[in-house]
Amino acid sequence: MIAAPRRAMVRRMTPKHSIAAIAALLIASTAQASGDIQNHEVQRIYLEESCSEVIRILDSQPDFSDGVENGSQEMAVQAMVWGHLLGVETANPGIRGTHETILQRLRADCAADDSRTAMQLLTGYAAER
Repeated sequence: MIAAPRRAMVRRMTPKHSIAAIAALLIASTAQASGDIQNHEVQRIYLEESCSEVIRILDSQPDFSDGVENGSQEMAVQAMVWGHLLGVETANPGIRGTHETILQRLRADCAADDSRTAMQLLTGYAAER
């Protein structure tokens, strides 16, 4: 007697699986992007770009319309930009000034004069302490 072939079990991807897949891609793209810290993209953004570029990245929604890889790379850069901002704040307690968050202070000062880099503003905050 010949057994009937079994159907392959096909599972639908649940939100839990989607999150795990995105997390794996995020970790992979972060590791790939972090090879040379001296010339790292996030360092360049903080040191060379207008502070408005940092705000734009922090406010953006990663775009997955061009594929998961591109969206996950955007997500990785955004996570690293957040990490840099929070790292500076952690290393320099009190740089929030009268603002509730460091982002609020950075956003307000950048709106007043976006010719400065985010690092110039953050360094100035640290010097005021």
